[in-house]
Parts: sequence; structure tokens; C-alpha cells
Amino acid sequence: MTTEKLLNNGYFPKELPPCFFTNLLGANFNTISADLVNNESARLAAFENMANVLTTKDEIREEKLRLKQVFKNRLKYSECAQYSIPKPGLARNIIKIPNPLHQGKLADAIATNYSDIEKLFEKSNLSTTKPKLETEISQGKRSVKHDNFGLFKELCIVN
Repeated sequence: MTTEKLLNNGYFPKELPPCFFTNLLGANFNTISADLVNNESARLAAFENMANVLTTKDEIREEKLRLKQVFKNRLKYSECAQYSIPKPGLARNIIKIPNPLHQGKLADAIATNYSDIEKLFEKSNLSTTKPKLETEISQGKRSVKHDNFGLFKELCIVN
């Protein structure tokens, strides 16, 4: 399990057509992440310089504090982009796509700790299905596959 594989296969919802892909994000995530961290202090200084056009010292201090907080939160928090996809009939399916930086950080944490995560999967007595790594190259649409949904329904009925 690698960060690149998680970002390449499985970042976008499966409902999106194949013309949407994340191969470039997966291949360049480490560089992108490093650039963001390296440029953080320069961007913060630029935000603080914007506050210097204010007139009183209290205004400047308050605006600098506000801008620092906005800047810090920008790299640590984000909301998903939301899209509505038509379903048969009049219904719509709402899908959400997370910020690429934060999804990359999550993928990196999963890839780094996957052996520990896998041990937790194996210990679980409550879950009827356990995620498995996708090994078939031809399938390759998702990083992780789950058991057949029909099998899941059968197990629910039996249990």
C-alpha cells in the first residue's frame, strides 16, 4: 500500500467518468506537500504585510492575528467540494470530493500505518466484510475492494 496508489485509485468517487483522474496528484504529492510547507512562512509574511496598510496599531495587531488564524486554518482544515449526480428517476446522488492536500495527508497516514490498520481489521468480530487490497491490475479502479454486496446481504439474512 502506497500513498501514490491510494491517490491514483480511489480518491475520486467511482461515479465520476474516467476522464477525471488523479495520476498526476499521486505521482507528485510529496513535491506538492513539501512546496506548501516551504512556502507557508513566506505566505504568512505576505498576509501580515497586507495588514500594515491599516492606520492604528490596534487595528494592525487585530488584523495580523486574524490573518494568522485564517492562514493557519487554511492548511489544516477544509471542506469537501460537493457535486450532484443524476440517478434514475428524479433522485440525485450527492458526492463529495475532499481537498487534495488533506486527502493526500490521510493517504500518507494510511500507507505508513497500513500493517497496524490491517491487524485491526482482522481483530474485528463485528464487521461482516473486511477491506482487501486490489491486486488485479486490470481492475485497478479502486485501491481497496470489498466483498460482493449480494454476499453481504446473504450474511445479514443468515445472521
